[in-house]
Amino acid sequence: MNAKPSRKISTVRKRAIALLGSLASFSACSAAEGPAIYSHSGSETITEMLLGQKGGALTVPETGTVLDRSRVVVPPDALAKEVKIKLIRETGTLRLKSGVSSNAFLRIDAGAIKAFSEPVEIEITFDRKEVGKRMIQGYSIDEEGRLAPVFMKSMDRSKGKAVFSTMVPLLFTWVITSK
Repeated sequence: MNAKPSRKISTVRKRAIALLGSLASFSACSAAEGPAIYSHSGSETITEMLLGQKGGALTVPETGTVLDRSRVVVPPDALAKEVKIKLIRETGTLRLKSGVSSNAFLRIDAGAIKAFSEPVEIEITFDRKEVGKRMIQGYSIDEEGRLAPVFMKSMDRSKGKAVFSTMVPLLFTWVITSK
């Protein structure tokens, strides 16, 4: 009896493949093409919460910065155990070859957790007049200050909101494209 190979792909694997494909397409039209670099100068924990398998949401309180009302939504089953999730506002300078920096730097700290089991959403608000008809591109910033695109799930220009998706804790920022 010849068994047919299984074509079943796990949901997590499908999402990972979709995110990687999206990242590849976004990197081709990146607002920060060329040598963009971030220089860190400080940080402050702005909110934290103990989350587990049920998930939850953290909202940046009113701090007088562009990060105000940003949210990080951890869906059910993204975490296998309880962990303290911290949102940390970082300060620094982002040098770009093109585009306009949001000057918003938000670290999602999940302690020892290196990856989430489900995509975590980062919801931001932006100035509709400043963005106009241009696009917003999200980026993660690595330990050496280099940028890598983050998948944008949606953008609502009329409400000045955008949602990005990540499978890993990261330092997040966004850039308004030149075009």
